[in-house]
Amino acid sequence: MNSKELVSLGSFIKHHGLNGELKVFLYNENSETLIPGILIWLKVEKDFISYELESIRGSKNNLLVKLKNMNSRKSSQFLIKKELYVSRSNFPDLNEGFYINDIIGFKVEDDNQKSFGYLKDVLFIAGREILLVEYLKKEIMIPNVEEFVKLFDFENKIVIINNLEQFIKE
Repeated sequence: MNSKELVSLGSFIKHHGLNGELKVFLYNENSETLIPGILIWLKVEKDFISYELESIRGSKNNLLVKLKNMNSRKSSQFLIKKELYVSRSNFPDLNEGFYINDIIGFKVEDDNQKSFGYLKDVLFIAGREILLVEYLKKEIMIPNVEEFVKLFDFENKIVIINNLEQFIKE
């Protein structure tokens, strides 16, 4: 598996019971990506290894998973505090919109095609999406609202921002 195709969904927090079940923290608590039969990928040293997800149960804040052939606390001990990844191709199709990880790394430009670094992350602060732009070794926070964000160009991997200069402090 090409590591560029893998997306981190969360991490294993701790054991639950004696039969290899683990509590999972998901970065997106509304994610519907984890389903029985999907391959979960783990980074072990420099390589990724996969395990089949046998079962999943619980609620958003108390999600429990069981991986195939992990039948005891001892066999699943090495998973604790490891990040879990899935292939981007396993994400459910969206009727509209896009996944946040699809725009990470986009080039950021103003309306005059001047380059201002790249999109490093999307933060959720007080219920609002904030674009975190890396520019000249600094981070710039821009609200993801129509007033500022003009266009996400998926073909050219560019985000066009109106009045971008107002966010840059020299």
